Amino acid sequence: MRGTTFGSPTPAAGKRSGQGDWASIWFAKLAHFHRINQPEHWQFTEQHVIEFLRSKLKSGMPAWKRVKIVDGLIEYRNRVRQSQAPRLEPIRAKLQEIALREQYPDDGGTIEEIAGKVDPHDPDIIQQMQRTLHLQRKQLNTEKAYLKWVRRFIRKRCLKTASDFAAIGPADVESFLTDLAVDGDVAQSTQEQAFYSLLFLFEHVLKRDLGTINAIRSSKTKRIPTVMSPAEVSRVLDQLSGIYLLIAQLLYGCGMRISERLRLRVKDIRFDLMQIEIHASKGNKSRLVPLPQQLLEPLRRLVKSREVLHEKDLDSGEASVWLPHALSRKYPAAHRAFQWQFLFAAAKFSRGPRSGCESFEVGTVVGTLRVP
Repeated sequence: MRGTTFGSPTPAAGKRSGQGDWASIWFAKLAHFHRINQPEHWQFTEQHVIEFLRSKLKSGMPAWKRVKIVDGLIEYRNRVRQSQAPRLEPIRAKLQEIALREQYPDDGGTIEEIAGKVDPHDPDIIQQMQRTLHLQRKQLNTEKAYLKWVRRFIRKRCLKTASDFAAIGPADVESFLTDLAVDGDVAQSTQEQAFYSLLFLFEHVLKRDLGTINAIRSSKTKRIPTVMSPAEVSRVLDQLSGIYLLIAQLLYGCGMRISERLRLRVKDIRFDLMQIEIHASKGNKSRLVPLPQQLLEPLRRLVKSREVLHEKDLDSGEASVWLPHALSRKYPAAHRAFQWQFLFAAAKFSRGPRSGCESFEVGTVVGTLRVP
């Protein structure tokens, strides 16, 4: 693994070590604001912090910077005072919501609609983890993987609530990762995924420095990747037909991921430019890929058949599709517009994996979720 896993210094680790300095600086600023002569003996409270933050709001400081102030004061409280008082976590959570609204000012929905819903029956640490992942706009697959490993760590260590993590440190994480390598015989990439899941938990949810982890590294033998020759690809494609052939040709000819193909909308096929737009890919990035000449007519036929299906759904009053961010409020009719519909329709109505919303547009042939 990279970074803190085996104790090698990294820029990220250096940044974390600098947080202690900023913690002291923000505490000094807080004490100066309240005109405290001997701050080392001063027991500051939640109200002291709120008044300080209000002064920063009046001066025009954005919410995300005020979150950093609270982060620093929590770090100072934990590291220097070695105490759980004052309780600043609720203040930080509220500021994070405000920061999210500032980031998406046109979205008039509730904070759950913006950041996604969490299951109230989950342990509190899982709810906090999921909400943080939502706030940082992590991909759904990343969220699932991170939560899976945190749940597994919780079961292994017999933890129930966020307060139980007060006694959990680098040695526990190191032991967990070592067990994966020794007893689980997992691949290096699997062990790394587990590490980064726990690193995210400590840094972004618990707001603690995980420190140096000297776990035994998974040592499964690296194998030469299997690459199909052009002749082998042709033989595979010869066994496919119809919509499945078109899907395979898109994946191979355009270098798409399966998740990117699932999220293609009608508007993303730019016949005029011979390009395909790919949005919200890994790392929340977008890119353009060339539209292969041999797929031009098959895609045109697919779009025409998709339009026929959409017209039927409009007539029955069932045409609707999930839209990202605030588009559904900024353009109230866009969810019914043909250009926003997913190119590959689902076989039935689908439920949004985060929003839980139902009644998305009915499809015909490919059993994929309509909502990514």
